[in-house]
Amino acid sequence: MLTMWLELTDVITTDFDDTVTFECGVDSVSPDYPVPDRGFPLTTQFLDDQTLRILFRPNPEASSIDCSPLSLAYDAYDRRPQVSINQDNDTASGSGAVEVTTEKMSFQIDTETARFSVTHDNKRLIDTNVNVSNNRGELSVPSFGYEETVVENYPLEVTRTGFTTRSRPTESFFGLGEQFGPFEKRGQRITTSVTQAHGTNSNNTYAPIPFFLSDRGYGVLIETTADVTFDFGYTTPDVTAIDVESPVLSVVLFAGSSLKDILSSYTRLSGRAPSLPPWTYGVWMSRNSYQTQTEVLTTASELQDRSMPCDVIHIDPQWMDIDSPEMAFDPESFPDPEEMCTRLGEDGFKLSVWEYPYLNTETDLFQTAQENGYLLRNHEGRAYIFRRPSHAQTRAGILDFSSPEAVEWWQDLHHDLIDIGVDVFKTDFGEYLPPQTTTNNRHTGKGAKNTYPLKYQRAVAGAFEKTNKPPVLWSRSAWVGAQQYPIHWGGDTRSTFDGFRASVRGGLSLLLSGFQFWSCDIGGYKPTPSETLYIRWAQWGLLALSHPRFHGKTPREPWEFGDTAAEIVTKFANLRYRLLPYYISYGCDAASTGIPVMRPMALEFEDHIDSLTSATQHMVGEEFLLAPVLSKDGVVTITLPPGEWIDYWSNTHHVGPERQELTVDISELPFFIRAGSVIPEHQSEAKAQAGATAESKLGLHTDELPTKLRYHVYPKQNTQTSAQFTLRHPKFPESETITAVIDDSHDEITITCSENLPSGTVVIEDVHSPPDYVMINETVVETAAMTHDTDTKTLQFNLGQWIPRLLSWPGEAGTAIILSHSPYGSNRRLFYRTCQKTSEWREYVFI
Repeated sequence: MLTMWLELTDVITTDFDDTVTFECGVDSVSPDYPVPDRGFPLTTQFLDDQTLRILFRPNPEASSIDCSPLSLAYDAYDRRPQVSINQDNDTASGSGAVEVTTEKMSFQIDTETARFSVTHDNKRLIDTNVNVSNNRGELSVPSFGYEETVVENYPLEVTRTGFTTRSRPTESFFGLGEQFGPFEKRGQRITTSVTQAHGTNSNNTYAPIPFFLSDRGYGVLIETTADVTFDFGYTTPDVTAIDVESPVLSVVLFAGSSLKDILSSYTRLSGRAPSLPPWTYGVWMSRNSYQTQTEVLTTASELQDRSMPCDVIHIDPQWMDIDSPEMAFDPESFPDPEEMCTRLGEDGFKLSVWEYPYLNTETDLFQTAQENGYLLRNHEGRAYIFRRPSHAQTRAGILDFSSPEAVEWWQDLHHDLIDIGVDVFKTDFGEYLPPQTTTNNRHTGKGAKNTYPLKYQRAVAGAFEKTNKPPVLWSRSAWVGAQQYPIHWGGDTRSTFDGFRASVRGGLSLLLSGFQFWSCDIGGYKPTPSETLYIRWAQWGLLALSHPRFHGKTPREPWEFGDTAAEIVTKFANLRYRLLPYYISYGCDAASTGIPVMRPMALEFEDHIDSLTSATQHMVGEEFLLAPVLSKDGVVTITLPPGEWIDYWSNTHHVGPERQELTVDISELPFFIRAGSVIPEHQSEAKAQAGATAESKLGLHTDELPTKLRYHVYPKQNTQTSAQFTLRHPKFPESETITAVIDDSHDEITITCSENLPSGTVVIEDVHSPPDYVMINETVVETAAMTHDTDTKTLQFNLGQWIPRLLSWPGEAGTAIILSHSPYGSNRRLFYRTCQKTSEWREYVFI
């Protein structure tokens, strides 16, 4: 097959409208190849002051300027920034340039060469003025242009587009979705293509995303449904090359003052996860698979008897008749699913069940789908049939989610299950879409393959719309936008330390690609993990993952790995539940900002990326630093960033930057808290007691708002602390805050709380002697109301009665009264102040 690359050579004409379009000439890399005598449109459009879309259309007749291969919400994103245009023409030489600028960003193109650059705050981000040919004139990577391919021995068609940009020798790149190799992508060549990876030990991936971040302050989205190859200096040093298997090149460039800003901008366009219900942040228990209704209920009962907190029980394929799955409970193994769901609900458990988008040919579902045209077709227009979607002897068709009728039919099947009591659907698979298939909306399998997971998950999530339950999925495959339908997990990881390491890297990479939530199979999928591996994976997963789930080919309950494992894992699970207010708060924050719960170090410490890019340690929120133990010998190398860090287990203070090599005891996990933090906790650990009510037994992880919490303050040493935490919950009308200001000697402590912050107890670490005073919302706490422990060096006092409450009061019209009171002494003093006179306090004494 003859192919030839054509590259942009000059700007012929310029059209200034809502967008700025440059008609560019092209030339062939080979002098023997015919060159078309026409212009090719290169369109630029600023969506805001720091976001630029660049659209190149070799076939403009087939795609309009406002086309969006992924149907992104450009209209909602576009803020119509003020744009200025400057033309600089040198009539003597015939050269010139056009510059299009906003307040912060600039696009400049050389009209003689069509090479362009993009700058942000005077820093050059993109520069296509780079020579990527060798001494013989042969391209090493594609320059800005397109490829034509000879079809059927004569006609020519556009098959690829691409461009190159100069990269800095020290530039670091992150993202591209779930990638199991090195976390930092410099020097790698990666193709984003949805694939059944069969684990984490290859370059294949279930969830690739054609979006990356650079530490130079920008992010790039290739908006396409096609495969994309990213070459970060692998072929040509200091050159980033992007090659798209599509005749349309749509590039969205996001700039910002931080990686967080860029990630937030990207997810504002591509979508964010919804706020998830609190119970999702608890423990999920699963295996492949619970075989019967009795086994499910027995496991639930044993979890309670062993005081192992858990919110969700998942049943893999065996909830159906696996030989003839009809999206209904197998009447032999699960004779009364409604009763099972009722009993699980009474004990505080949610139920998750497995599915895949393939219909076995021996089922009634297949017959209905085939008769109604709900299946993908082959090149002859018949239902496409393939063998072994999951089991060796199974033959199946593939559901076509581009058909609205097929989607509605599939959702109706889910409504029946939701009514029975199912709370979560594990939307497994979604990676198989052969290129020879055709969809209802006339896309080929090659063009629809990468976005099939998105349509699949959107369809199942939509089944919840007519119910009173929130949409919660558990999905493996993904493309741009799939983060809107959480939760995604990292696929069938091998139960080895190698698999554990790769899984962590894959998750961190996905979380820098616009996903807010991520999980993996704790313990690995198969084979059965060793006791040591199981413990290490569980310790980390219970504190690191936004949604920790135990799952594998064999049982993954803690007691299956012996008494030591059961004791350690249960301890960490209870710690997880004590810290649930922290995880839920950051989950709500993730839904509103697009910043993930579990965070690579590069996201929090951009100034020190060089020392942190290769590490598997990471943050959870802004306050927790965790380092998974990824080897059997327990040896871990930890790099503490600048600042003060407190070892959670020993309370030892460390000042970063600091590098440690530790041999970690099997009962512990490297866990540090950033000094100067307030951490909200439940006041006691989850205790699942047999016979207790659902509320008392699992009260820490119901949907109800917390009424009392413990606020754990970790002050800095020898310097003033000003710590704040914003408490969030799906049912809070607004976020609530608590602030702790502590002087350098820890003698003066001031706590400030917002109006509706849950009451409870404040515990302050590292207080060697009783302070001179403690003030809560401008009211001094009397000594009798405080407890100081000289052994643990902690100070403790009750918060509840000091939180101001806005009450009605007979006074001047429009005057709001804020009340606080002191319950100590012979009199009960009630203080108030008006919003109009905030500095004037008046006191009423009630005898």
